Amino acid sequence: LFRSCVGCVWVFGEFYYLYNQLRNNDVLFRSYTRMTVETFDYLVEMIRPEFDLKYTNFQDPIPIEERLVVTIR
Repeated sequence: LFRSCVGCVWVFGEFYYLYNQLRNNDVLFRSYTRMTVETFDYLVEMIRPEFDLKYTNFQDPIPIEERLVVTIR
């Protein structure tokens, strides 16, 4: 769940490869997060106003979905 620049090409961590696969398979998503996709989406929408970060010239903020997956995992 990390991002780094290797030769100015961004390398993404586990979230970017695993998240879409989990979203497409309800059983795997529930096993990984212990909740349904609908519940996860509901939580994301509930916390978005409080935790939505702004983009800056220095770095892009970590998406709310990634932050929530790391927190509940």
